Amino acid sequence: LSITSIFHQSLRQKGGTGVLELFEEKDFSDLIFRLNYKGIINSSTFVEAGLGHIKRDQLQKPIDNNLGPAMYYIEDLARNIHNSYGSIIDDQTRLDFSFKLIKHFDTDTFGHHELNFGFEYFDFSSQFGVDFSGEDEDLFPENGFDTGTKYYFDTWEEGKKTPTFFYEYGVFDFINTSRGIGLYFKDKVTWNRVTFMAGFRSQTQQCLDNKSEKLFSWGISDFISPRLSMAIDLTGDGKNIVKLGWGRFSDLITTMPLGLLNSGAGLTFRTYRWQGQEDPTEGQLHFPSNWAFENEQKNQPFEIASGLKPNFLTRYLIEFDRRIGKNWAFKARYIRTKAKDLLEVLAVFDVDTGYKFLYDNFKYKRRDYSGFEFELNGQIGPGFFLNASYSHALARGTNPGQTETGSWAQEEGNTNYLGLFGNHIYIPDFPELAETKAYYDWALGGLGGRGIGDEGWYGKLPYSIDHNFKLLTVFAAPYGVTVSAAFEYISGYYWEKLGYVPFFGGYYSFPETRGTRSTPSHFFLDLGAEKEFILAGLGLPQSTALTVRADIFNLFNSQKPVSYVKEDIPIFGQVWGRQQPRQVRISIKFKW
Repeated sequence: LSITSIFHQSLRQKGGTGVLELFEEKDFSDLIFRLNYKGIINSSTFVEAGLGHIKRDQLQKPIDNNLGPAMYYIEDLARNIHNSYGSIIDDQTRLDFSFKLIKHFDTDTFGHHELNFGFEYFDFSSQFGVDFSGEDEDLFPENGFDTGTKYYFDTWEEGKKTPTFFYEYGVFDFINTSRGIGLYFKDKVTWNRVTFMAGFRSQTQQCLDNKSEKLFSWGISDFISPRLSMAIDLTGDGKNIVKLGWGRFSDLITTMPLGLLNSGAGLTFRTYRWQGQEDPTEGQLHFPSNWAFENEQKNQPFEIASGLKPNFLTRYLIEFDRRIGKNWAFKARYIRTKAKDLLEVLAVFDVDTGYKFLYDNFKYKRRDYSGFEFELNGQIGPGFFLNASYSHALARGTNPGQTETGSWAQEEGNTNYLGLFGNHIYIPDFPELAETKAYYDWALGGLGGRGIGDEGWYGKLPYSIDHNFKLLTVFAAPYGVTVSAAFEYISGYYWEKLGYVPFFGGYYSFPETRGTRSTPSHFFLDLGAEKEFILAGLGLPQSTALTVRADIFNLFNSQKPVSYVKEDIPIFGQVWGRQQPRQVRISIKFKW
């Protein structure tokens, strides 16, 4: 029986990098509790159980607590100035219970079996809310969009500071809960030279809105995920092993994106286009008649499709392991994964309202990966250890499987479970709808949609790396000093130009197709040395020790670009970020 508890409290972290107006204060606290049990029922039957609770609270706000000034986004700098995003609350809780029964037995015909039966229960919730900055720069107060503002400018050069776009925010408050159970079964059979595993896992999930009412739910039949694997000892001596694997993996939806599906929607805003003169004065900037209304994301329910299915990924694996002599081992592996019909919020044409949002599986939203991996582990002499690896990866998709913002300096964008992909509304080609079609093609072009296609969203992802080589070494030097070195070569990261989408006022489309450009190749070399001093001679317990370590990261201070300005603006293609510069770290660890 074991009990673990952790409390982690920040000490008012303040500051930032770059523009002082964007500096923030970040406060957070984590409370984690875990109770684990392992028991022996008899010589062949074992039981494990666990109960855990996590509570995480985070608050992020301007360093001066002033939400009056608005955030300004400068298009030809691709950066924000004037104020930070706002006051952001991000609170999460999670409760888990798990139980596993393990049974071993032998058969005369089919060898040794290891059976695993498992059950789990989960309940997690989150609250994500924003009080935006820009409260003092609201041009249209008391119209229902009163929680902050944001301004866009084409440039910040003196005499040319002309605004282009204005955001007026309404409600941004995502409060959601999800709970369910999980079941799994696995039989691992060892029979002569063959080890075979067959199993399945499934879950249920009920998703609740901000009023604790059901949005939708999935049952056991919706999550069924079978897995198969086999390992064959070709020569019977453990030196040549072939492994084959196939599995289907389901993905529980997190609570954060569910906020958009709440009753009345969790995010509302209005957008306006500048129609005043160039380089306006402060008064002219805040004069309402200089702004033309363009778009409104209002309080409206999101329709959830019948037959909605969770995200799935299918994975294949082929591997060969070879032991070479007493101290060396070689491994070669091929991996292939594929995910299709992923979840997305789609904008579809509606005769009465013009358009509506539908949460559904989207055939154009997909992701696939294939990779070759080679690894060599070995030892030279009594004290030199080496690990070398090479991989070639081809990763393509319409989204990377994680949050993706419209540019490096923007907060708005897409999550893994919903975003802006699929929002180009298909309008039937009827004469009476010609004007409507022309507007939506202009305002939403490039976002893809049903009846439209993916419009360049499918392409190479940032982690699609053609050549990645790593060499790690450890040397047990004299006097108890351990010296280590790590070298890594990366052939480059794929990136792309981002096009402007007027309806959402950001750079979210892929006019040249995703992943058509690449950063240059680059490398890192890190060195480290460590020495442990036993302190038992000072009258302390035998296990007391002091460890001193020194590390140098990026020894040659390589400064190759790793990212570029992606937006289709005057400084498109300029370097945005480079490798981290050379750093030295000294660490001291006391153990007792």
